[in-house]
Amino acid sequence: MPLTSEYSQRERALVVTIIAMSIAVTSCGTIRTTGLSKRNAGTATIVRHSEIQLIAEWPDTAIVFDSVARAVAIRNAGEYNVALAVVRRERLEDATPPDALAHHDITEIYHIVEGDAVFVSGGTIVNGSEMAANSRGVRRIVGPSVRGVAIAGGRSIEVGPGDAIIVPPDTPHGFSRIVSQRIVYTVVRVDPLRRLPVTP
Repeated sequence: MPLTSEYSQRERALVVTIIAMSIAVTSCGTIRTTGLSKRNAGTATIVRHSEIQLIAEWPDTAIVFDSVARAVAIRNAGEYNVALAVVRRERLEDATPPDALAHHDITEIYHIVEGDAVFVSGGTIVNGSEMAANSRGVRRIVGPSVRGVAIAGGRSIEVGPGDAIIVPPDTPHGFSRIVSQRIVYTVVRVDPLRRLPVTP
């Protein structure tokens, strides 16, 4: 189905999200279709648009606000966890705060909800160091990771509402420039080593 102008932005965004999530599921292992009726296949987890909007608008003064909406255990398809987070990044005094990360174990799938930015991936993290193992970011959000001040030699691309980005483990990535006042996106985090805690 071509994504022409006859479809609303929300419909296009939904199609992109479904495609990205399908890729995430198939990249975590082969889906077995035989004998499903004999196993407990689990149930779907729903995160409603209203909840995503509520998190995106949460009154927090942080320049980067990253909140895990759900983290679920996937038990019958290879024993891994999947988390869904909502992230809001603000410009600071007409500048983009430093953003350069690489997560050792987590695959991330971004879906841009609001705003425009320049996303960079690959290359080398400048002045990178391991995030503290006991930090909230490592324990609850992204697992063991390297953080730096910039990315040298990466590939830059402009992104905006409806775009999806897949970031494999150990890939330097970040936003080098936020064009709008802020950017809001959801992130599906595929966690094969189950480092992120499951939420109720």
